[in-house]
Amino acid sequence: MVTASTTSLMGVVQKHYFQLQYEEFASRTMWSLSNAFTSALKQLDPIPQFKATAKLGEFLSRIQK
Repeated sequence: MVTASTTSLMGVVQKHYFQLQYEEFASRTMWSLSNAFTSALKQLDPIPQFKATAKLGEFLSRIQK
């Protein structure tokens, strides 16, 4: 489920994905997209961060197909 708190982080996800902080994540793979999401989710409070991180795998598996 995408919530208002995670929707507001999409710009941060985009920044992490396209404006690299680490050269190791330069390849455009599902792994680098996952890293962009987890980096952005660190801005949430602990409980929403935990919930969003727990759902990230399911979300990414749906968009990978």
